[in-house]
Amino acid sequence: MSREIRAAAHGASWEGAPPRRSLVSRPILASLVLLAACGTERPCDVADLAPISRAPAFGVVLSDYASTAIALLDERGEAITESWIDSGTRASGIAAGLGGDVVIVATPEPGTLALLERFNADRLTLAEYATGTVRQIDLRGDDPDAPSGHSPNVQDVLAVDGAIALVSRANPSFHPDAPELARGNDVVVVDVAQGVVLARIDVAADTTAEDGTPIYARPTTLVPIAHPSGARRVLVSLQRLSADFTLTGDGAVAVVDPDTRALTELVALEGLSGCHGARAIPGAPDRAMILCTGDAFSPGLERRREAGIVRVAIDPDGRITIDRAWRAADHESAPSPTAGLVPLDASRAAYVADPRGESGRDVLALLDLDDASIAILLEADASFVLGSGALDPERGLLLVPDADARGVHRLDVHAEGATLRDFVLLPTCRTLPPREITQL
Repeated sequence: MSREIRAAAHGASWEGAPPRRSLVSRPILASLVLLAACGTERPCDVADLAPISRAPAFGVVLSDYASTAIALLDERGEAITESWIDSGTRASGIAAGLGGDVVIVATPEPGTLALLERFNADRLTLAEYATGTVRQIDLRGDDPDAPSGHSPNVQDVLAVDGAIALVSRANPSFHPDAPELARGNDVVVVDVAQGVVLARIDVAADTTAEDGTPIYARPTTLVPIAHPSGARRVLVSLQRLSADFTLTGDGAVAVVDPDTRALTELVALEGLSGCHGARAIPGAPDRAMILCTGDAFSPGLERRREAGIVRVAIDPDGRITIDRAWRAADHESAPSPTAGLVPLDASRAAYVADPRGESGRDVLALLDLDDASIAILLEADASFVLGSGALDPERGLLLVPDADARGVHRLDVHAEGATLRDFVLLPTCRTLPPREITQL
């Protein structure tokens, strides 16, 4: 979820199996951070995009929401570099340093790191590992001779055909004369090689609240889904929030045909809301999972009434059906999902539950959709600290960032479930907390 609309609440506790705690205590980690800082007399090395000698396996967003650095990890989840590019990096091709609202996205060009700078930046930054060469693409779709200043708040990027990619944009423009390509609240077609926005796809998913307040679709994650028959689609998860972000609409997912570049259907997720987190499933390209938080601004018990995780499937004609739905309201002892969905296979998924407005700590939970069972994998030492993790399915390695502990939890994924292996403290020169990990 974009920093612009991140809830400033804390959340609820629950009953159930005793949580498994992190192997490294918070006081010890704090001491290590302080010792590292005190023992360093010189400033941090400049993040200068020096060529990478070995291909990184994971990227980590380190951010305090004002500035950002990108760490690169190897296949074991250990640091190659604490910061390959950061908010202070200056190089040819960089119009401005990274801000505080940055995510790593699936690269549309092999051999490059792809960064999406969201609210008030709205650009795609591509940096080549072998050379450090950088290109930046403006995704606002504005008239260059008369820019509107509107931020469409880009959310995700998905390459669909060669240099052609789809980009989701969450914020609608309320200017009556906004150019077609600058309207936002949509998905746009982008030629990455040429660096231009080509066309706009209206997801036609706006609705209204009970009191008549407009609820905007606010597209977020983009996930490919394909049937063995050859039919393929792109799932567009929807935040569905009002203009002031205080009201949440009914859950739904929009479906786009990447060949015709048009909306094909809108699938309602009945009884759910806040369904902003769609993810592909390793080894199951014809299915995907979607996380719904419920109303992000409601107290825990109220929010969980419309929270859950849904699995969808594509049929030979390209239509999307709900394959399985797990609802938090039906499992009172289970932690209610809020973020960090990572499917492990067609049945199991890890997710983060934060307390949202009540006392408690973040937990990482493992859900088996087919038998509706829940296991607690770890409990953090604070709330709002466990970020979005990443899975390497070939190695059975799950990495989850911990902003409070300034490091990464490593978990082994196997047929019986997932177990906590250890904790890796990231280099601490910049002291920026890790927020998100993406497999590269």
